Amino acid sequence: MLNFESVAMRYADGTQALGGVSLQVPAGEFCVVLGSSGAGKSTLLRMANGLVKPTQGTVQVEGVRIAADSLARIRPRIGMIHQQFNLVLRSTVADNVLAGALPAMPTWRAAARQRDVGPRRRPGGGGRLLPAGAPAGVPGHQ
Repeated sequence: MLNFESVAMRYADGTQALGGVSLQVPAGEFCVVLGSSGAGKSTLLRMANGLVKPTQGTVQVEGVRIAADSLARIRPRIGMIHQQFNLVLRSTVADNVLAGALPAMPTWRAAARQRDVGPRRRPGGGGRLLPAGAPAGVPGHQ
């Protein structure tokens, strides 16, 4: 479960990004956070993995409070894809997500994954790459 309990965030310049937000997302549930630009959506989500520390309230993942001493234990259990950066454009969403697991993955396994689903050339496609894992016979992938 992901639990935000009365979290607030005020930046050093005085900007109030969040004010007293409480939200529980049960394990296995799908949740959408909607709001206008500047409403605090990204700030809220960045609290889930400790990239932003709330100025008030607490955040828990699977019952573990997000704090400096728990980050190393909890971060491997959290996946996050940022809106604008940190993505490898020629990789699939799955490969970008799995790249976050590389520090905890044995080298042989990472190498095997690259060998098994790495980039492939489109048949007769002038050197263009197929998306990793896309079969050559699928319409739109030829």
